[in-house]
Amino acid sequence: MPRSIIYVVLASTLVLGCSRKRAPTTPVPPPAPVAQEAPPPPAPPPPAAPETTENLSVSDELVKQCKLQFGNLETAPRFHFNRAELLPEDRSVLERLAAAAARAYETQHLVRLTDRLTEADRVRSALLASVGHDLRTPLAGLKAAVSGLRQDDIDWSPQERADLLATIEESTDRLTALIADVLDATRIQVGAVTARPEPVAVDEVAALAVLDAPVGAVAMNIPDDLPLVHVDPGLLERVVANLVDNAVKHTPTGRKVDMTARAANEGVELAVVDHGTGVPPELWDAMFEPFQRLDDHSVGAGAGLGLAIVRGFSRAMGVSVTPSQTPGGGLTMTLQLPLAAAR
Repeated sequence: MPRSIIYVVLASTLVLGCSRKRAPTTPVPPPAPVAQEAPPPPAPPPPAAPETTENLSVSDELVKQCKLQFGNLETAPRFHFNRAELLPEDRSVLERLAAAAARAYETQHLVRLTDRLTEADRVRSALLASVGHDLRTPLAGLKAAVSGLRQDDIDWSPQERADLLATIEESTDRLTALIADVLDATRIQVGAVTARPEPVAVDEVAALAVLDAPVGAVAMNIPDDLPLVHVDPGLLERVVANLVDNAVKHTPTGRKVDMTARAANEGVELAVVDHGTGVPPELWDAMFEPFQRLDDHSVGAGAGLGLAIVRGFSRAMGVSVTPSQTPGGGLTMTLQLPLAAAR
């Protein structure tokens, strides 16, 4: 329950408790003895202790009423204020307070739910607008290649047939990657990404992550004696693959993307280094947002979801992603992986 509601209920309860103080009673003197002697004067009554409102909190009655509105409140603190019994009008006020608090809580819950649905609808609309062109391009290639191969009146040479089949394979791969990005972005948006960390060897995950990279495009320098890290192997593979794919796109022809790893800062640092034009530091935060493409003129730039997926999956694993400038030009992305032994 929001703190503001709790404060209102507590304050109102304290006011009620303090306003219903019992009037101090004067002790009745003991009866005079039967003996003829004069009874001793009665002892003066002890001074009444001043009543205070310190350490006052939720009463049992308030907890009872709040249970009716909110459900289980077994962990709520239980104290009495001045040990005074609730009067009927006090009970009625508490019931109304509990009902008002419940309505306020439900209203805030509905507002949060509405905000989430609005944001999800905005993301879906932006997603459709962003990937529309990217879907049409590989689909057009598939359609043209398949239609050409099915034409009986054309005698394709073996090389031409191989080229058409290669076009089909390339277009299919692009579609597969795009659909995977869209599904991953949706999972991140709705909070459905669940990490299952386990001890993992960094060099094994890195080797799997570069399988789809162009041959010879990545130079790996990862020792095989690094300590195991505590991550989700599937999510980490996808993170590294997206970083490599992004780096390959921005590395000039003839240069390789460097991937290095070393033990540092009570963990393992895995770095993916490109040697392109780089990204200005003021745009480092923006490049992790969905649908951000800082080079829309590039061929095959994608839907702009790669780095957003990197950040979402990394957060799910508790892994930090830090961009920095590559000496000589380019962008370096560094993952800080926690050690398995430290868990």
